[in-house]
Amino acid sequence: MVLLLPLVLASTPLYAGVWEQLREAGDCDHYQPMTAQQLGQAESLFKLMLNGTPTNEDSLRLQWAALGFELIDLSALERSWWGLRESAIACRGQGYYLIQRGGWGQLMLQVPHAYFDRYTGEIGAGMLHPGMVALAWNSANRRLGQGTDRVNADLAKRTDSLFIALTRAFVSARPQGHLIQLHGFDNQRRKTLAGADAQIIVSAGSTWVTPAVYRVSRCLKPVLDGPIRVFPQEVTELGGIKNVQGRLLRRYGHEGFIHLELNLSARQRLRQEPRLRAQMMACLVDEVTE
Repeated sequence: MVLLLPLVLASTPLYAGVWEQLREAGDCDHYQPMTAQQLGQAESLFKLMLNGTPTNEDSLRLQWAALGFELIDLSALERSWWGLRESAIACRGQGYYLIQRGGWGQLMLQVPHAYFDRYTGEIGAGMLHPGMVALAWNSANRRLGQGTDRVNADLAKRTDSLFIALTRAFVSARPQGHLIQLHGFDNQRRKTLAGADAQIIVSAGSTWVTPAVYRVSRCLKPVLDGPIRVFPQEVTELGGIKNVQGRLLRRYGHEGFIHLELNLSARQRLRQEPRLRAQMMACLVDEVTE
């Protein structure tokens, strides 16, 4: 069955968008790692989808089902998409995914802390764009349980999640593409003055800055009225240097990682103002593909 989605860059409430439809079965209350064999199988399936080459969709659905995922058909922005979600029976905190059919787009958006970093999940859904080949959200809170029973479900830190399989497939399928991650931060918890008054911190997840990071930062400055800082030149914290997806791209010589940290004010505005989301998306699409 094809689900018709609203145009998420319009004034439609974000909670009625694609992310909510992917979450129909409910979020996960625990995290279970994927095995190396499962990750290899998932990577191969993601490569087929990112390249737009699956010839037998029934087989594709069956292979995902064997891994515990449901592949559904979606339509948005006059494009066709695959939606990928865990079944209610096998909910392991492995995330939600949206992949554009036909292999179009050079950008991928990941939201690894959709619940912990307030509003980032909704903002990610509001940034759906034809230039995105894939979008991904986590499906369990990054911090599960309490005390000695606490489990780290942070998909920006774990190397055994479906996020990793998708990132590996992206490296292969989009050697000139860009992976954008959305995060949220608290100004009051910062250790530096530059971090304490920043609205957005942009980095390549490393101690050097790529041209795309400079271009995105320059483009965002007139869009938002607060300081947009580049790590590590203008601020020395929240650079995402431990981020496993960024490290994976660099290991393969891929310089397409862009790490965006948004303070609460920026997230509130991006959640509430469709025009602002569209302007931010334009910066990402236009500047990283320059």
